[in-house]
Amino acid sequence: MMGKEDLKNSDDDVFMFEADDSLRQLIGHEIDLKKVFSPEKIKACQQIIDDARDEFFGEEKKRVAEIKKLLQSGDVEIMSLIVEKAQDLKGQAKIFGFGFIANICTQIINFSEIETKSLKIRLHIISKFVEALDLAMTHRLRDEDGKFERDLMLMVDSVLPS
Repeated sequence: MMGKEDLKNSDDDVFMFEADDSLRQLIGHEIDLKKVFSPEKIKACQQIIDDARDEFFGEEKKRVAEIKKLLQSGDVEIMSLIVEKAQDLKGQAKIFGFGFIANICTQIINFSEIETKSLKIRLHIISKFVEALDLAMTHRLRDEDGKFERDLMLMVDSVLPS
C-alpha cells in the first residue's frame, strides 16, 4: 500500500486516498476511475476538493474560536450554544471526511450535555477537548489511520471512571 508521500509523488491514481469511502461505495470498487475520467478531470476535481477543504479549515477555525470564547464565561447557560456550534462543526467535518475532528466535536457535545454536580470539572474537560480541536484544525489533522483518535480515546478512558 502506498503512503501519503508516495501518493504526493504519483500521478497514477489520485483516487488512492479518498477522504471517506462514500464515492467509492456509490460507483463500486470494480470501476477503474482512470478509465472513466481523464487525468485532467481527476486533477481538476482534486483541486476543487482541496480548495473546499482549505475553506473548511479557514471558516471553521472561527467557530472553534467562538467555542473557546463561550467557555471563558464559565456559565452553565452557554452549554447549549457550545453544543450548537460543535454540532455544526461536526457536520461540516463529516462532509469533508475529517472523522477525527468530527469525533472530537462529539466528545465536546457529550460532555456539554452531561449532568454533573461540578460545572468546573465539566468545563475543564470540555476546554481540553476544545484545545485538541484547535490543534487539529491548526495542523489540519485528518488522522487517516485513526492513531490520534485511538490515543485520544485511551486518554479519555483513563481519566473517566467506568
